[in-house]
Amino acid sequence: MQEALLNSLPKQVNSLSPSIAGAGSAAVAITTTDLVSKSVAIESKVGGTDIKVGGMAKGSGMIHPNMATMLGVITTDALVNSDVWRKMVQISVNRSFNQITVDGDTSTNDTVIALASGLSGSTSISNINCHEAMQLQACLDAVSLAAMQLFIYP
Repeated sequence: MQEALLNSLPKQVNSLSPSIAGAGSAAVAITTTDLVSKSVAIESKVGGTDIKVGGMAKGSGMIHPNMATMLGVITTDALVNSDVWRKMVQISVNRSFNQITVDGDTSTNDTVIALASGLSGSTSISNINCHEAMQLQACLDAVSLAAMQLFIYP
């Protein structure tokens, strides 16, 4: 079984796509009991460089502050220090995903995964109080809020 899985990985990796269609396929792939897939993406300038921030989420029941059985994935190609990124994500999650409830139930199965690749070539953001960090925070908040609203208004 493990060998079959390992042998299939190159094919799976080669089938990945950085396109909008690929992002949509990923959002559909993580749905379980969801009625619709939930994804959003924006492009903006941070420090004069074009960057992208995208997000997708799944979950349709047991949605409550502290996320319950919700899975969120947020990505950006901005270059940001990991400690700064972690703080930014926590701020954004508290402003968005931790503000909703669907049925009042919570569980231990909640996660937001946030990845920053740095592939945009932007200047590194290493201070949460700098102008570029504030620009990226606004993008992150916009994506998180839009994804969160898809739980309420699919």
